[in-house]
Amino acid sequence: MQYSPGLNTSGTINTKETTGLVPFAFDYISANYAGATSDVYTYKTGGSGGSTVATITVNWTDATKSVLSSVVRT
Repeated sequence: MQYSPGLNTSGTINTKETTGLVPFAFDYISANYAGATSDVYTYKTGGSGGSTVATITVNWTDATKSVLSSVVRT
């Protein structure tokens, strides 16, 4: 399963949602798929070296990542 929260491939420089998991302006997302049962997405404004506006942690029940356990925004 491929999961890409908030990724915008249309070339838009800045994205802002008023509802949803990341209701903040952002222009950069990094994805870390290193965990066996979790994925971490970091949303930033000001590019890769900018300020973090939100972090989404997606937790799965096991390493197959086929059943979602929880999603947490910090």
